[in-house]
Amino acid sequence: MIGKPKEAHISIKSGDDEWYCSSYSPDLIAEHECAGPTVIFKAYRHWREQRDGDIPIDGRYNPHIFLDQDEQRQLLHVETKRANPQNYLIVSHSAEAQTTVHCALQSLLNPLHRRILQFDLLECKETRKPLYQGINQLFDGVEATYRRVLLPVRDINGLVTKVYSVYDLIGSFNMTPLDLESI
Repeated sequence: MIGKPKEAHISIKSGDDEWYCSSYSPDLIAEHECAGPTVIFKAYRHWREQRDGDIPIDGRYNPHIFLDQDEQRQLLHVETKRANPQNYLIVSHSAEAQTTVHCALQSLLNPLHRRILQFDLLECKETRKPLYQGINQLFDGVEATYRRVLLPVRDINGLVTKVYSVYDLIGSFNMTPLDLESI
């Protein structure tokens, strides 16, 4: 068991789309993600090591330097410089293809996914704290179960300019019917 959620479970249904999330204290990452250790554990440990009384400064926190190519597939960051989360920019790097993909958050096709991601990113940006979550979702007929941590970083002026998203896909509902409490 991962521990008691810091908040009540959140469940949202919109048409055929469903989203279920449990948020946990980031303090539980070290305890429950170290087996392996997982990419979530590595990214969070480095994030904590780069803090200096505050969240890490952008550039000082760089998960690309310690994650291998396979692990980097589980990583992306969102540029949060704009006030409106609809205008945040999702950035994903592919070391294999040596490309970077930019996607405006407002371009996500699924409206439920877009709203939830905007809310989570805005919460992470405003609280300046990591969000550690267990998620089951069904969007546009695609089912997934995964854990995710959102990690904010700041610029030299102290403003949160990026949020890194690191996830660990557990499986689909059809393949792995998991109760998030047992993760």
